Amino acid sequence: SAQRSFWQRILCSNAFYAMSRQHLQFEVGEEFSVSSSATFYVRNLSSSNPVRICRTSLQEEMQVAVPLEMGAKRQLQDRDVIVLNPVQGYSLWLIFSDLWAKRTDAPENGANVAEPKK
Repeated sequence: SAQRSFWQRILCSNAFYAMSRQHLQFEVGEEFSVSSSATFYVRNLSSSNPVRICRTSLQEEMQVAVPLEMGAKRQLQDRDVIVLNPVQGYSLWLIFSDLWAKRTDAPENGANVAEPKK
C-alpha cells in the first residue's frame, strides 16, 4: 500500500518493523463550531505496541508514560508527543500541533464571532 511504502522509505528498518499494521487512529470530536477549535483524539489500535502520550520528547518521559489500553482514546492537546515506539535508538513519535490555537486571528473565548445565519 502507499502508506506502507511511505513509512518504509522514511524509517529505519528497526523502527518500521516495530510498528503495528494498525497502530493508531486520529479522530475529530463532534463539538467543533465556528467559535472554537475542533477537539482531536488519538485511539490506540495496537495491543503489542500501545500508543503513549507525553508532554515532551525526553526519552525518560516516554519510557514511564502509561500506554493507552487497546481501543482507548485520549484527547490531544497542542504539543502532545504521541509515542508509537519508545525503544531507545529508534524511537518513533509524532508531535500534535493544534493549528487553530496558533492562529493570530483565532477568537479568544468565542468573542467577536458571528454564528452563520440559518
